Amino acid sequence: MRALRASLGAQKKKLQESIKSNQEQASELRKQVKTDQVLALLMRAKVVCATLSGSAQDMLKAYRARCAFETVIIDEAAQAVEPSTLVPLQSVGLRCVLFGDTNQLAPTVLGRRAANAQYTRSLFERLQLADVAPILLDTQYRMHPLIRRFPSRAFYDNRLKDGANIVAPSSGTVLRAYRRSFHVDPLFGVCRFYDLPHALETRR
Repeated sequence: MRALRASLGAQKKKLQESIKSNQEQASELRKQVKTDQVLALLMRAKVVCATLSGSAQDMLKAYRARCAFETVIIDEAAQAVEPSTLVPLQSVGLRCVLFGDTNQLAPTVLGRRAANAQYTRSLFERLQLADVAPILLDTQYRMHPLIRRFPSRAFYDNRLKDGANIVAPSSGTVLRAYRRSFHVDPLFGVCRFYDLPHALETRR
């Protein structure tokens, strides 16, 4: 009886190991099938979108093993820390285009030691410091000319212009879509700055 129990126990253990092995193989097979399916989609795609860190996914690694992306475009490049920007650069085939603005928000870095070590500097800023001149996109299509006037004077040497969807090219008149009734109110206007010298700011 004891020998029978030992034999059954051994058979049970062997069966459990076999089931576990089959489950692992099935999991790997499903993973491989999914990878192959996604890879097939990537091979047909003209544009692939990803976050900076997401560009290091296994799916994209499998794609890069076969061919590199012809062009990598990084948006808001001036708001990304430099190591993060380097992640998608491993996919570059012929060119990389960085869109960003160092006059806007810098990368968010909470650690003071990291900030003191210039971890807040983006690759975009580093290239500018190395005398790589950026191309200014000088025409804006989203704001009233009076709102555009302040950043244009303060940050862009009065080089910003309004698109034809905002101001009529022939007359220079602001189009109806960007006119509101409260613009004529002296309390509001198009844009107002209110000085609050006695305000109290708190952080929770």
